Amino acid sequence: MRLKDYLLVIPKEDFIYVGYEEGIKFPNTEIISELLSHLKQGIQEEVFYNQYSNHIVKKVIEILEKKNFIVYEEYDKYEDTIFSRNFYYYERFKPTSIELHNKLSKVSVCIIGLGGIGGNILQMLMAAGVQSFHLIDFDKVESHNLNRQFLYRVEDIGKYKIDVCKDYIMNFNPKSNIKLYKERIVSLFDLTRILKHVDIDIIIQCGDYPSNINSETLLACKELKVPMISGGVGIDFGFFELLDVEKIEKTKKINMVDNYAVPKGSFGTTNSIIASYMAHDITHYLMGEMYFSKFGRMVIKFPR
Repeated sequence: MRLKDYLLVIPKEDFIYVGYEEGIKFPNTEIISELLSHLKQGIQEEVFYNQYSNHIVKKVIEILEKKNFIVYEEYDKYEDTIFSRNFYYYERFKPTSIELHNKLSKVSVCIIGLGGIGGNILQMLMAAGVQSFHLIDFDKVESHNLNRQFLYRVEDIGKYKIDVCKDYIMNFNPKSNIKLYKERIVSLFDLTRILKHVDIDIIIQCGDYPSNINSETLLACKELKVPMISGGVGIDFGFFELLDVEKIEKTKKINMVDNYAVPKGSFGTTNSIIASYMAHDITHYLMGEMYFSKFGRMVIKFPR
């Protein structure tokens, strides 16, 4: 048992503060100070209960448990894995870190377009523990992609993006399941044909073409009853929005930002900013947590 990793323990004169944005003040006594020190480092439950029987200690533990500040699970078997640091991050949420990790490892996502946003999202979802991917793209890697599409290397120029992505994913996590579709999405019928019999938890729309691809994807998601997230980036701003099934069902009028004029100018940092926001929304939505665009489209303006 131990205090959750993100919590601070700050002794200050007569009190010891335990918390982060919100916290608890305890009297700065020798026994409470020793207890909190042990809890910060971690202590076996059996050792703890043999060592501490004081009613004050029991009260402190009761208060910490009520605030959900104590964790009882151990991550030893994950310590030398790629995902070990994720578990400490998940301690901010409910249920347990191991349950959240397992939840993400079982989801299946579809990414349309593996360019500056889609490719970067793919990398972040892999790092979060997602293992099942359906990838849709018909493009080959070109030299001008490499200023913002960091998944690709010079030696990948001329190869199909989805083939490079498959190799990248399998090198990162050989347990992954990947389906590739070298397809050009023209309308909702293309998507419904591809995904009609596929179990998908979310569709991630990052394609540029055709100009109305966001609207067509929304219509497909409405038919398939699957949530979607879409986003884009320009010179001065980027945007994104995640729509759950309930929002999609209630949508009577298509109100999507479509790509009527995609500028040639594109920069690595701006693509990465929007991709990071979107990956954050995807993972936290799938975990059942709050996410940035829950209440509407987010627009990020870039300083000039």
